[in-house]
Amino acid sequence: MPLSKQRPMKASLRVACAITLDIQRGRLKPGERLVVSRLAARYRVDRATVDKALVTLLCNGTTRSLELPSKHRRWFVADRAPAPRSPKPSQGTQAAPPGPAVTTSSKPKGRCGD
Repeated sequence: MPLSKQRPMKASLRVACAITLDIQRGRLKPGERLVVSRLAARYRVDRATVDKALVTLLCNGTTRSLELPSKHRRWFVADRAPAPRSPKPSQGTQAAPPGPAVTTSSKPKGRCGD
């Protein structure tokens, strides 16, 4: 698709990418609290957009959250970075045989595409 015909990236994905870069560059440290209102001001978006970005990052293990009784969340940078994805098999290697995938996940149900 030509570059001029591509759709712009959703704001929440743009913010998720920016937060990920800040973590990789050391601007945000493991265990550091992520304050939604501050992130919204930093990236010049509304709080709902930041919430969507943080849920996206929760799903891939970059952030973690603490649910409070008041139905609010406190967000934190995950203690460890998610494992890098393995490269696609090259021509000289054989892919794993098809079959049921066994996964274990601590992702919240209904929030991460479950």
